Amino acid sequence: MSYMEKTRPTIEDILVKTANHYGLNRGQMTQPRRGPLPISWPRMLAMAIAYEQPNTGKAVGKVFKRDHSAVVKAHQRVGDLCQNHPDLKEELTQLRQVVGGI
Repeated sequence: MSYMEKTRPTIEDILVKTANHYGLNRGQMTQPRRGPLPISWPRMLAMAIAYEQPNTGKAVGKVFKRDHSAVVKAHQRVGDLCQNHPDLKEELTQLRQVVGGI
């Protein structure tokens, strides 16, 4: 790999950088219950970004303590919401820059 190539962030990197960006901790991002919107939205964004890397739903789910179908659903939900809400699309774009490698 040349010095010009970017390395993609790991699933753990995405989780931690997203948590830091939203002022959350790792435990909040991986808690077993869905949690309030200030926790669930950042978690959905992080899972969606990690799933796009490409990672399997199973791999992403393992880090976030979710089933693979929850990861796929989060990816779909984020995509649907971003199509209809430009501010959410901008938030996703900003988070992709924060986690880097994308």
